[in-house]
Amino acid sequence: MQAIKTWGWTLPSKLIDRQEAIISLCKDKSVLHLGCVDYPATQEQIDKKRFLHTKIMSVARKVTGIDNNRLGIELLCKLGINNIVEADAEHLHKLDIGTFEIVIAGEIIEHLKNPGFFLEGVKKFMNSESLLVISVPNAFCLRRFLWILLRKEKVHPDHCYYFSHATLSHLLESCGYFLVNQSSYCFKDKNFSLAGTIEKIASFLSPNLCEGLFYIAKKSGDKKG
Repeated sequence: MQAIKTWGWTLPSKLIDRQEAIISLCKDKSVLHLGCVDYPATQEQIDKKRFLHTKIMSVARKVTGIDNNRLGIELLCKLGINNIVEADAEHLHKLDIGTFEIVIAGEIIEHLKNPGFFLEGVKKFMNSESLLVISVPNAFCLRRFLWILLRKEKVHPDHCYYFSHATLSHLLESCGYFLVNQSSYCFKDKNFSLAGTIEKIASFLSPNLCEGLFYIAKKSGDKKG
């Protein structure tokens, strides 16, 4: 049996603020925000003024949200936020809502059983200049490794996958995208908790030991040059 060759993957060196980067990209653009409800943390995020969907609405020219959590959608409707379509991210081909300049998929694909279905389906909402923005938790986050020493795995109960820079890049390219930008983002904690302290240490050691990965991609068929 022939051995499979493995190659070292050159990692990005840039560390960003995830929300700030998304909001900057959305300014004066038409935006499709997938997984926008963030339920059951919706009300908490709103109370702490960290709810991303309303932040995007404050800067974008047009915003449409997609989420499959009815309770969260109903909560937002009561608050006057009525731009959300109830739909499944793995069956986006059923929707007909036009195209958008920016498609945001923050902290979604690690929850999906079939992320490839999502990446194929979302192309329907992208034109030749559209940007797909994806963020995911980092498989090599230092805080998660430290839990292993205690024989614990610190992970969201709904997560189906871990992603690294190499595996996320491969997934996007295999689904017909080319990478525009790759970076890492950090977890910020103003309360000076142990988790926040470890994250700060990780950011000094390497951005690739921090909380998550932040990618911008376009459809490969639209690549020029």
